[in-house]
Formats: sequence, structure tokens, C-alpha cells
Amino acid sequence: MMKNRSFRHAILLGATLACSPSALLAQSSNLVQLEEITITATRSPRPVSLTPQEVNIISRTELENRIVQDFDDIFKYETGVAVSGSPRRIGQRPNIRGLSDDRVLQRIDGARLNFDSGHKGQAFLEPAWLQSVEIVRGPSPLFGSGGLGGTVSMRTVEASDFLGEDQGHGMRLNVGFQGANEEFNVSPMAFGKLEGGKIEYTLSYNGRFSGDINTGGDNADLLNSSENLNSGMAKVVYRASENTTLKFTSLNFSDSQTVPPNTSATGPTLVDRDTFQGVNNLQFEHKQPDTFVDLSGNFYYNHMNLREIRNTDGRDEEVDFNTIGLNILNRQEFETLIEGSEVKLTYGMEYFGDEQDGLRNDGAHLFFPDSESDHISAYVQGELSLGDGLINLLPGVRYDDVSIEDSTGAENGDSEVSPQLGAVIKLDRQLNLAEGDYVALAANYSEGFRAPSFGELFTSGAHFPGGVFVANPNLRPETSSNWEVGPRVKYGKASAKFNYFKTRAKDFIDFNVAFVPPAGPLNFTPVNVNTAELDGIEVEGRFDVTESIGLWGNYTRIRGANLTANEPLASVSPDRITLGLDYTMAEYGLFTGLRLTHSDKQDRGATLTYEYSLLDWQVAWRPGRARHDFGAWAKRWQVNFGIDNVLDRGYRQHLAGLPDPGINPKASVSYSWTF
Repeated sequence: MMKNRSFRHAILLGATLACSPSALLAQSSNLVQLEEITITATRSPRPVSLTPQEVNIISRTELENRIVQDFDDIFKYETGVAVSGSPRRIGQRPNIRGLSDDRVLQRIDGARLNFDSGHKGQAFLEPAWLQSVEIVRGPSPLFGSGGLGGTVSMRTVEASDFLGEDQGHGMRLNVGFQGANEEFNVSPMAFGKLEGGKIEYTLSYNGRFSGDINTGGDNADLLNSSENLNSGMAKVVYRASENTTLKFTSLNFSDSQTVPPNTSATGPTLVDRDTFQGVNNLQFEHKQPDTFVDLSGNFYYNHMNLREIRNTDGRDEEVDFNTIGLNILNRQEFETLIEGSEVKLTYGMEYFGDEQDGLRNDGAHLFFPDSESDHISAYVQGELSLGDGLINLLPGVRYDDVSIEDSTGAENGDSEVSPQLGAVIKLDRQLNLAEGDYVALAANYSEGFRAPSFGELFTSGAHFPGGVFVANPNLRPETSSNWEVGPRVKYGKASAKFNYFKTRAKDFIDFNVAFVPPAGPLNFTPVNVNTAELDGIEVEGRFDVTESIGLWGNYTRIRGANLTANEPLASVSPDRITLGLDYTMAEYGLFTGLRLTHSDKQDRGATLTYEYSLLDWQVAWRPGRARHDFGAWAKRWQVNFGIDNVLDRGYRQHLAGLPDPGINPKASVSYSWTF
């Protein structure tokens, strides 16, 4: 009882500070800044403060400070975001506002990552190559089917991220280690410019080799969690002219390990698993000045192969999942007759097709049946600014058409129109505020659409003794209506925002479990639930005490329910508060930070999760960014060190089926040189 009371006191303290003019405001300057940051969440550059939807951006500097090893490291401090699955890297999936799996859209360099198999994992990526990560909460007409909870957009590095204007070529070697699983990481990279910068290239390899994960508290090992991971990246940028740019990126991920078939379990059944994912993506941009042509888009092909050989009897299972996609959009700006107004228009079309082939001992795989789907959509979004930025309106609409079929001829398909209307009222000159300061009110209404997955429509057969899955090709697509509203403030060294959201999903897909008398089995049938509802609040704040010292914090509270059955949704995380202290010595390129996260008890639903508190420590030295001149040789180095779960707490995240790592010292050292 005392612990719950302490948690409530911490919330009240954090809320009081966040709302105070002299208080804690959003995330670290290296983390999520609440000042104006140009983003691409609206597929056109736009300040965060003028974006109606809630958006967070994680920079490469922050990713390096965290010494990111997996999805959990990327998202663990982000408001409204959690990670479901397990501590195993291959089993992790982002959860936004209580929605996960294929209700969260993941994109890398604009290419969709559509594979989703429940406990087999979802996206297989090397985080060392990420330049930035953007999190858009809630559905958007620009991204379409699959983004009911939100969209995670990742951008990979390229040569210009490492080279100055007068530098032609370079190399970088990074080595790292983390103690929780005794993982060794090595990543060489070569990058450069050719033809006077007309061509850029980036080539890199990344290897991760680890033992079993040591969990917190009792220091027990999570058996069969060791990994042997090899990844490669190649990127070429070709600037055909001043107005035309092409980028080709190939990302390859390969992982071999012995694990349970369910990555969120410990056994006893084990399989030798090989996972491969290849993402091949061609991006293009073409502008014609003084015309309405400002084209961009991408064409991509993704291939995923997952093979498992069961140790007990040699049963051989293999799944191939391929996606081909094309996205084209154009941006236009219009002159208006109204003084102080601007009008921008973004419109385009998107196509992607998925194909799945499954084999079990060279026969049909009932859990991954041969299936294919085609998705085509068109979208448009306007951006209207009135009164020199006082009123900002963002209307939009998207049309989706989906057709799905399996090898037996079973079919499913539907179409949907999804509108959006967002608004931001921003006061700065009206209140005689200093440049960069503002008081704003943001509101957004959007509708979302998600077609049923192959697994929900066509999976059948015995999954475990006494448990049988029943296919339901007649499922209807999920639709949702979402609205959110909240104030945003930046005043001097302080900034804050508060957001309330509510999502109501119609035809929400869930499993109906029925016992077949007299002796079973249990039949698991995916069905459309009449209505599900989620709502919550998100608070972020930051206060820069001095040029060197920054305080930040955030708080998330989400509730979700199946209104038809009057039951809580199991995918909702506990209340969580995160507080941070940053100290920067810009003179010497030094940074250190403490992060305290408290997650409350979660007893709404079948699985009880106990409360826990975690303390993380981060240190970074970047002599190349220091004001002090350390000399050319020293500037080539970068050192990151940190300890996650400093107090070695034993805990389990609510959306994970296994205990999480204990104390985890991490280090990363890189050496770069250019010529």
C-alpha cells in the first residue's frame, strides 16, 4: 500500500513540476526536444510544435548515449511507447498506446516492414545504422493500413552524416560490449564521396556474438538466449542533378540461435532457428523549381526467411515472406490572396503486396499457409496556415483497397475511407513572447484502418496438445476513430506538453476460446469484437537549469477495455514515470546522465505484473565536438559507457513473458578517420 502511495506522490510531484513555469519540461536535449524541430511525420518538413499529432524524435546522439542494442533500448524512455515480446532481440515488438503487432506500422527509409507472426518476432534490424527514429502516435492518412496505434519511421545513416563538405572518404571502426549477456559487437564502416560529391557510398558490417541473458535479482540466466548475429548494409546516393537524387539501400540481417519456438518461452521444446531479412530500397526525389513538381517516393522489395528445425524429432519448418511496394507523392505550395497565410498540399498513392509461403517437412504449413495480398491506396493532406502561424489546419483523407487470398481459394477484402482533421493554435507574438517561445493548443481527429493479417484469416490446426486454431476468412477489417487534445508551452529554458487521447476501435480482432465437449479440445477462433476502447494521458517536460544541467521527465497512463465483454485489454502497459538528469561539459565534449523509471503494478487483466523502479547511468565523451582542441588524433575517438539497471532489480515488463536483464554494463568505442 505504501509503495502505491509513493507512486502516486511521484506522479503528483512530476505533474506539478511539469506544469510549473520554472519546472521540469520534456525530454533531454539529446532525447526528445520540445523546441521546434523539422520533421517528416507529415511527409513535408514541419516543426513539431505545429504538428497536431504527438510526435517524438530520437536522434543518433541519443541512440549512441543509450548504446542501443535492441528495440527495448530504442523505446524505453519514450512517452506512450512500450516493447512487447521478450528480452530476446528477435522477439521484440513496439507497442504504441496499448496497440502492437501489425497495429503499429514500422518503416525504414520509407519501406514498410509487414512481417508479423506473433511470438516469432516482427522486425529484424541492426540498430547501429539508425540515424534517427520518429514515432508518430495514432493513425495518419499518409501511412494507411496497419498504423492504428501509430507509426515508427527509421532512417539509416549515409556518408554525408559523417563527412564534412571538404572531406572525401572515411572509415569508422566501432567495438562494443554489454555485460548482461557478455555480448561482443564489432562494426567496421567505409564511406565516401565520388565525382565531387555527386555520388556517395556507405558500406558496413555488424556482428554481435553473445551468451545467455543474465536476469535481474536472482541472477539466473535466461537459457537458450545466446545469439550469433551478422548484418550488412550498402547504400549509394546518386545526385543526378541539382534537382534529382536517387538513393539505393540494401540492409541484410542474419541471426542463428537455439531457442524455443515461442521466443517468449523458456522451453522445454527447442529449435535451431535461422532468421534472415533483406530490405532493398530505391528512394527518389525530383524537383522542378517554379513548377508544381516536388516528387519523392520509393520502390522496395523485402525478403524474410525463417527456418526452424526441432531438436527432438527433426521437424523442419520454413517460412518465406516477401513484400514489394511503391510509394509516390508530390508536394505543392500555393499562393493565397490572404495576407499572412500559406497553403501546402501533399498527395500521392501507395501500393504494396505481401506473399507468404510456408513449409513443414516439405508439406503444407497450416500456421503459415500460402497466402498473398494486394493493397492500393491514395491520400491527400493539406496544410493551411492563417494569421502568420496563429491558426494551423491539417485536413487529410486516405482511401485503401485490400484483397487477400490463400492457396485454397479462401478470400477476404475490403475498402475504407479514413479522414483526418488536425489543428494547432499557436500564440507567440500575441502574448509578446520572446523569439522561439510559444503557447499552443493542439487537437487532432483521425480514423484508422487495418486489414486482417494472414495469420488471423487462414491459420488452422493444432498449436499445442489440446489447443486447435480455427481459420476465419470472413473477418472484417478493424477501423478506429481517434481524437487527442492538449496544450504545449515553451517559455525560456522550460517547455512542456500535456496530451489526452481516446481511441475507439470497431471490429477489433481478438481470439474467442471455446471448449469442445466432452473432452476438448480448446478451439481458438479469431473474431471481430464489437468495440474496444483505449484512452490515456501523456505528459512531457524539460527545464534547462543552466547551459550544462538539464532536467526532464515524462508520464504515461493508458487504460483499455473490450467494451463488448466488459474486460480490460491485455496489451495495455502499466502507469509509468521517467525522470532524467543530464550534465554536459561542452568545453570537453563530455556528457553524463541519470534516468529513473518507475512502472506501477498492472493487475488489470489475467497477468499480474509487479511494480518496479530502474536506474540507468550514461556517459559519453566526444572530443570531436568539444570546444577545447584535443588535437586531430583525439578527435577521431568517441567513447560511450553506461550501466542499465544499476541496482540489479529483478523485474518483468508487463508485455513480456520473461524476466528482463539485470545489471547491464555497456561500452562502445569508435575510431574514425577521413581523408
